[in-house]
Amino acid sequence: MMIRRKAARPWLLVTGLMALLLLAVPPAALAADTKLGNYEEAPYRDVVDIYTVDPGDGFSPRTYVKIPFEYVFSPEKLHRTVTINGREWEDLVIVSRYSASGYFVFDMFEAKGFNTDSFFKILYATWDPQVSEEQREQFIQDAYQGAKEFTIDKFLGDYWEYPFGRGGGGPGEPIVSINGRPWQETEWKDYITTHIRQNLYPSDPLLTNKQYWEVFLNPAYNGRAKEVIEAMEEQQIAIPTADQTVVAGSQVVLTLGKKEVITYRDGRADIRTLDVAPEAPEGVTMIPLRGVLDFFGADLNYDGPSRTVTVLDGDTRVELRIGKDIALVNGQQAPLLRSAEVKDGRTLIPLRFVAEGLGYQVTWDPEKQQVTIKKGSQDGIR
Repeated sequence: MMIRRKAARPWLLVTGLMALLLLAVPPAALAADTKLGNYEEAPYRDVVDIYTVDPGDGFSPRTYVKIPFEYVFSPEKLHRTVTINGREWEDLVIVSRYSASGYFVFDMFEAKGFNTDSFFKILYATWDPQVSEEQREQFIQDAYQGAKEFTIDKFLGDYWEYPFGRGGGGPGEPIVSINGRPWQETEWKDYITTHIRQNLYPSDPLLTNKQYWEVFLNPAYNGRAKEVIEAMEEQQIAIPTADQTVVAGSQVVLTLGKKEVITYRDGRADIRTLDVAPEAPEGVTMIPLRGVLDFFGADLNYDGPSRTVTVLDGDTRVELRIGKDIALVNGQQAPLLRSAEVKDGRTLIPLRFVAEGLGYQVTWDPEKQQVTIKKGSQDGIR
C-alpha cells in the first residue's frame, strides 16, 4: 500500500509567528504545573502500568502507559480537564493498540510535546503591551488547537500511517479511543477520516472496497480492524452489518469451512482461530468442542472413559455421548439429528442443538454460509 505525505499544517507557521510576539517566560512560572508529566493526578493512574524503556543508541527513553482493555472506553477514567495558570483546559487522551502488546495511553498534557510546551509558555507569557486582549486570547486558542492537532497528526503520521498498520512503514498503532470514547464518536472523526482519504491513493483497497471502509468506521472493530480485514481478504469471511451485531451481551459469527471466527462482546470485536473449521454434514452444523461455547462462559468437559461431553451454563446442563443420537438436557432425553463425534482427534458437537439447549440464539445465513450465535438480553440485540 502506498501513502502520500501531506504538507505542514498552517498552524505550525502561526505558532512560530506567535512566538515573535512574546517576551521570555520566567522559569518559575512553569513550575506551577510540575505535577504534569508524572501522571500523579491523572484519573486513570490507579488502573495503568507505567514504565520507561531506554532504547539506547542515542535515542531518548520513552514512557509507556499500559491500560487494561476494560478501561479503554471509560470516559470516567480517560476524560479529564486540567487547570493551567488558573484556567481549565480539556486534555486530549488517546488510547491506541500496539499489536499484541496491548492498549496504551498517550496523554497530551502529561507527554508535554513540543507544541504542548509552546501552549504552556503562551499561557504564562508576559505579553507585549501592543498585543490586545482579543489578540492574546486568539493566540492562546490557536496554540491550544495546534497542540491537539499536532498530537493527532503525530499518531496519524508516526504511529498510524495506514489505518491497518500496512504499507506505511513503522508500527501499526491504531487509535482506539479519544477521551474514553470511540474516535468515530468524537469531534475528531472528520479530521481523521479526511487525513486518511488525503494520504491514500484513490486505488487503495480501503477506499475502493466499501466493506473495508465500513470496518474502519465501525467502533466495534477499533484496534482489531487489521485482523478483521486480513480475515476478510485471506479467508473470504463476510462480516455482519452494524445492525446485526450485539450492543450488549456476546456474539460469535462463524463461517463454514473457515477456522477464523469473529467474536463480539458488548459491541467490541475480536478474531479467534478454531482448531478445526466448522462443517455441516447432512445439513447439521458441527463445531469443535472448544473455542465457541466457552466464549459465552459455558463450562466444557470431556470424560474419556464414558466418551461423554458435558456443557454447563448457569442452571442448564447438556450431555452428549460420542456416537449416540440421544442427549440429556437437565436430565431429560432429547433426540439428535447428528450425534457428537471425534474427527482427526477433535471432538465435534452439533451446534444448534447444544446452543439452543443453553438458551442461546442461533441463526443461519445461507448466502454467506454463516452461523451467528448470540447470548444476552433481547434489549442488547439489534
